[in-house]
Amino acid sequence: MNFRQRKTIQQYFGPNANHYLSPTFQIQSNEIENIWLNVVNGHLQTGNNLRLVIFGEAPLSLAQYFYNNYPNTFLSGIKAYYNNNGLTHNGNQIIQANFLDFLIARGVLLFDLFNYPFPSNFYKKHFEVFIDENAVGSKLNLITPLFNHDTKFVFRYKMLFQTNDKRMLHHLNAFNSHFHRFDLNGTGNPHSIYNAERPVQIINPLVIPFL
Repeated sequence: MNFRQRKTIQQYFGPNANHYLSPTFQIQSNEIENIWLNVVNGHLQTGNNLRLVIFGEAPLSLAQYFYNNYPNTFLSGIKAYYNNNGLTHNGNQIIQANFLDFLIARGVLLFDLFNYPFPSNFYKKHFEVFIDENAVGSKLNLITPLFNHDTKFVFRYKMLFQTNDKRMLHHLNAFNSHFHRFDLNGTGNPHSIYNAERPVQIINPLVIPFL
């Protein structure tokens, strides 16, 4: 972390800042990255192209990382869609135990835009301090061999591309050569996975063809 990032952490978290400035926190952040790299290798080994890349912020912690087999509910709407439409993994209903392998086989990849597992409210306020375009670009370059003409990009949350404030992450320079992948309906605009999340998750119908 650079000086500005460390100062931001100290000001935001106060007495709890030591956890986020500790070597343990950095080690956990690195482990999250390593797990993601293993998932990418799993995609590369299939020889299949990616259908959909879902951009989110970052997990809340290593223990709560989706790719660390944490039973997170934020893709439960997508899992329900697969099951309701008769999709299976090796003939079995899609459950938590096989969901990660199914997503690899299906060509759906989660992509964290930030390097550190901070709370979402922290990124809402300080995203510009922690967005690392070089890191995003490096991760994109790593998965670019998995893209074809039909590969699409979507955001997990609308707040990641809101136009009423500075959060317009689809305009990162790292996305310049991929900007067209955010366009699901010819309008040139980015989209989020869900139209609603409570009381139930309602999938954006524009995303369904790419699931």
